[in-house]
Amino acid sequence: MVDSKIAIYRLTALWAFAECGIGGVLHAFKLPITGLVVGGIAITILSIIRALSGSDFRKNILQALAVVIVIKATITPHAGITAYLAVAFQGISAVIFYSLIPSFKIGTILHCMVSMIESALQKVLVLLVLYGETLLKAIDKLGSWVSSMLDVPVDTISMSLISGYTVFFALWGLFIAWMAIRLTKVIQSVLNKERYTIEISKSSETLMGARRRKRKGWLILLLILVALLIYSFFIEQEANGWILLFRVIVVMIVFYKVIGPLLARALASFIKKYRASNTSYMQYVLDALPYTGVIAKKAWKENNHRPFLGKIRHFMIDVIMYQLYFIPK
Repeated sequence: MVDSKIAIYRLTALWAFAECGIGGVLHAFKLPITGLVVGGIAITILSIIRALSGSDFRKNILQALAVVIVIKATITPHAGITAYLAVAFQGISAVIFYSLIPSFKIGTILHCMVSMIESALQKVLVLLVLYGETLLKAIDKLGSWVSSMLDVPVDTISMSLISGYTVFFALWGLFIAWMAIRLTKVIQSVLNKERYTIEISKSSETLMGARRRKRKGWLILLLILVALLIYSFFIEQEANGWILLFRVIVVMIVFYKVIGPLLARALASFIKKYRASNTSYMQYVLDALPYTGVIAKKAWKENNHRPFLGKIRHFMIDVIMYQLYFIPK
């Protein structure tokens, strides 16, 4: 079996690659929902770190979390603060669940489902903080209009949509847990060890930042605001449009001029201190990152002939096994 310390370093690099360089992998998958895929990969890696760590899993998970946050802030500095909160939640909740629940399977299932539910609720809460009750009223109004056309009684469609959205993420978390448990069994049984012990050359490509994704997010928020203003002024014929506009402006000012800078300074201070005291760990993970991109491409190409679900499963297995056993050229 691969040395556990090296395995944790390399799995941390894989997690950092998923957070910072997942755009290219998502393009190969043809999947537009970043949270589902990146979050799923992250909590899968956390479960494998738990399985390989023994009694040191708390220390290993928290160290991996700190390194991933530092690398994410370095490579993708334009990522929103909510992205860091999601990463932190995944790591800290893993420590909590695996500490409280002795069973690896049950702990993995609960951790995966709760992490995915948090990802869903985080997006909903951001919209509700920005737009408040007006957003729910507009969705309910649209639902009533559609239901009247279809002659189907519908009540409070906004709550139904939020509940359905959350349940979908919870079920995705359950699927990720099933996948993670199977992956750990493959790794612990050390299947085809010779096959995965290969020499890999590092990639000269650099990981791209998240600037384009952030612009797209701003465009979506702006379109929602415009739609709600039209709803308030022209459909409801109320003064709520001005209240809504004032609310969004105040929330933006408070977050980006007060809360945002405070959190950014706290994050910058943490990054500076962590880099100074963990240079060897950081350097090992950064050195492994260029190989991780090559491994991901190699594993995808090797499984390209499989049906979609089989392709995803074998791709994940191959990426992790290559990551654990590769020999740098």
